[in-house]
Amino acid sequence: MTDYIDLQKLRSIDSLPIRGVGPEHLDPEKTAEHITRAVERRRYRGPAGVEAFWKNTGCLAEDDNDLCATIAGIMCFGRNPQSVFPNAIISLVHYAGSYVHSNEVLNRDRIDGTIFDQASRVQEYLFNNMRKGMNLENLHRGSLEREDVYQWPLPAVREALVNLLGHRDYTQRGVVADVLMFPTHILMTNPGGLPAGVTVDRIAEVHESRNPIIAEILRQAGLGEEAGQGVDTILREYERARLPRPQFEDLDHKFFRVTLVGRAPETFYEGGVYAKLTDRQRRILAIVRTLGGQATAQQITGQLNTTGDLIQHRQVNRETTQLIEIGLLRRVGGSHQTQYELTENTPTQASFFSPNS
Repeated sequence: MTDYIDLQKLRSIDSLPIRGVGPEHLDPEKTAEHITRAVERRRYRGPAGVEAFWKNTGCLAEDDNDLCATIAGIMCFGRNPQSVFPNAIISLVHYAGSYVHSNEVLNRDRIDGTIFDQASRVQEYLFNNMRKGMNLENLHRGSLEREDVYQWPLPAVREALVNLLGHRDYTQRGVVADVLMFPTHILMTNPGGLPAGVTVDRIAEVHESRNPIIAEILRQAGLGEEAGQGVDTILREYERARLPRPQFEDLDHKFFRVTLVGRAPETFYEGGVYAKLTDRQRRILAIVRTLGGQATAQQITGQLNTTGDLIQHRQVNRETTQLIEIGLLRRVGGSHQTQYELTENTPTQASFFSPNS
């Protein structure tokens, strides 16, 4: 028998037909609006008709002699995506404390709808419930120009959310995606580990999309770029903000998680002792808080160096001594076992983060 390439086996999972789910499950009005805007953005040049667009992009596919919707079609333009994929939702939970605890839930919601619906609603909640202020470093430098800052770099949050929606494994029917918001960090976890050949260590270098059709539709909508640029954007925005590098985890090749650390709460205080802190001192407090409220000088030095703030242990000791003098840190232990611990004068709970405060 002659060897041959079976193109069907080369198709992505999001392009395969869902048996028994016809074109009537797709919303032509949503699709027409998407086409119009994609053309205006110069991100789509194919057929303008709705059904032709569905076929051309892979939202519809043939199953024998029937036209059926695909995962990409249902999740991007479905009338009711959860009628086909009940667990294709995001579980959004906002905690008052720094750990998962049922007694500290500020808000819990199950976000459904299309990928676009979910992205919009989750993004709106995160943006409305993070701290916003001005860059106090400009005042220290004598500048009168106000620079608004958010607790998390907004482009990085958006890209992480788009990656969660674009790369999740929608065939896993028993699990949902999670977005957990804490006072100091955001955890985003989606079903489906990294694709074969992609590792956490090389996530910014090796790019492969689990759902290339969904990725293309997100690009057309202006919510994504070429493969791999989302991770590059996240890392670049964090480097620019001089925040600790986001943590990426491939959990047993079944789930993928990103941890986004936010700016120190002290960044948003315009009065009292916090207004007198240097940018480095605020970052030190953020590092200690992220590490559970205690950290060694070596840990602080290493974290600062990863943000581009090249510093030696003796400089860290000088900064921590000043923070101890004003009552925001205390020394614990002695000799080589010395750690720096947050005091009761440095809030760690939701008092920092009341919405719209």
